[in-house]
Amino acid sequence: MTPVDAPLPRWRSLRWRLPLLMAAPAATLALVGVLGLHVESGQRLRRSLERRGEVVTRLVQDAAESAATPAGLQRFVGRVGADPDVRVVVVAAGAPARVVASSRLDWVGQPLAALPPEVAGDVLRDALGRGGVHHTFHEARQRFDYGLALPRPLPSLGAADTPRAAVMLQLDTRA
Repeated sequence: MTPVDAPLPRWRSLRWRLPLLMAAPAATLALVGVLGLHVESGQRLRRSLERRGEVVTRLVQDAAESAATPAGLQRFVGRVGADPDVRVVVVAAGAPARVVASSRLDWVGQPLAALPPEVAGDVLRDALGRGGVHHTFHEARQRFDYGLALPRPLPSLGAADTPRAAVMLQLDTRA
């Protein structure tokens, strides 16, 4: 048998290569579709977390405006923070800034500097210092941070001379 008459290996035969060549575009389209769905679901998760963050922080803001004492505000924040995936901290500005209400009782009354860095992070400091709304989704930690500045001094913060306050909400998305 001469080299020309020798049978081709299976992988070099057109009968074997043609189905593989035809399947390559379909596999590529399927991969692009799966990746697209993954990106879209991530965007949906962020939008959902942002809406949930807005609702919960507005409820805490309403509670801060309607509560007559810091203890009343703490009771409400304790109920909101009963969910293990939710961490709520209300901080009043001052010298030094201090925690007025928190989903963790051991943080109440503590200065802002005493909180763990993952809680007293940029979102809370920005809301407290500059006002407004600040939010960040931490992809690596699967956590959404939402900070909202409260507009005016409130009786539930314990002191009428407190110039500003902020609500910090962290939503943990890990299952």
